[in-house]
Amino acid sequence: MAKRRSRTSRPSSLREWRQRFDEVNVREKKIDIYTVLDGLSDTTNDYSEMERQFRGGKVRLIDPVDSISRNLPRSAKYRHDRQSLFEQLLNDGDAPAISVVIPVVVGRKTALRECLASLQRQTFVLNHPSKVEIVLVQDGIATAHRNPLSKDVMDQVRQFRKYRVFRLNPTSLSDSKRRATARNVGVFYSSHGIVFFVDSSMVLERNFLAEHVLRHARTTGSIALIGFKQNIYPKEYRKLSSRIRDGDEMPKYIKDWKWKHGYMQRSNWLRSLRGTAKIGRSPLVRFFHTGVTSVRLDKVKDVGGFHSSFDGYWGMEDTFLGALLVANGTKLVPCPSSVAYMIKHREAKRSRDEFDLARNRSQYERRLNTALRSYRFQILRRHIQKLRSTGVLELIEQRPHR
Repeated sequence: MAKRRSRTSRPSSLREWRQRFDEVNVREKKIDIYTVLDGLSDTTNDYSEMERQFRGGKVRLIDPVDSISRNLPRSAKYRHDRQSLFEQLLNDGDAPAISVVIPVVVGRKTALRECLASLQRQTFVLNHPSKVEIVLVQDGIATAHRNPLSKDVMDQVRQFRKYRVFRLNPTSLSDSKRRATARNVGVFYSSHGIVFFVDSSMVLERNFLAEHVLRHARTTGSIALIGFKQNIYPKEYRKLSSRIRDGDEMPKYIKDWKWKHGYMQRSNWLRSLRGTAKIGRSPLVRFFHTGVTSVRLDKVKDVGGFHSSFDGYWGMEDTFLGALLVANGTKLVPCPSSVAYMIKHREAKRSRDEFDLARNRSQYERRLNTALRSYRFQILRRHIQKLRSTGVLELIEQRPHR
């Protein structure tokens, strides 16, 4: 009887051969390699020192937006301290500069326009326009009727002082490079110290960026700030759009899945959990959700960015990046005072058919047993070089300085 061939694909490079060798030897305990899982086991998500640094405790690092609203007022002194903190940031000429990376999916132009409009309304953008860089990366083949980077969208982009717009040109409709690669392009070409990952369907509350920048500026060490979102359907958004633009209608952090399912309450806002901890069935690093998240750019580059082998429009690519960051010492800090609406969209049938969460979860578990030291900036650089050399990556327009 003929021996059945293995379905495992043959490694195509020396680096892949070495990684496969490491995986087998770690699994069989033939050699001792410090893995991603080892890094998670040796760390805790203890950000108490950052809490002490942040304004000396006068204003809380974790400050749910509802607790400072008119419905639940704090003391007059607390409100005054918080307001003075924001005014100092918005008037500070030395405020940190930021890059906002937005992966753009073909067929979602309306949501993208609302996302860009919400960025234009940001208090941080209005007060520090030269410190904000927008990086858009279109993934997929556009058509005459489904072009997310149309003239009206590009006119919106040109209102920012600094921007870069790229396009990933797959060889066929079935060869879309997905959001991991799109975000990697944004990471590689970002030029500022703090990077925001924002999905094109997000409509940010006007202080969203300022809430994050304030915390990055007043803490040392590495933190990844996790925003909160409330889902809203297009019909409801159109009904409330004028109130949302005027700031009379705000998204609520308690509508986010992290709060609704009790994860924040049970974990006390992820405080002091071990890197391998789980809240229910969800590992700690799952909360590094890159729809409304910010982190220091050098920390993302140091671990090689998103691993592009996690295909599908979403599924574990940001969780694995979260694992790499936490294993290297970054703390995950929820930021319920930064909120956004997410305009819900219907996934195309092809996208749903190609999505395979079970496969991505299996790959995530396997990669936890690979060498932590193997994830470095060189991986990201080679990834971008390959996209450029094959003609997949195209720069459409940029204004790096003004």
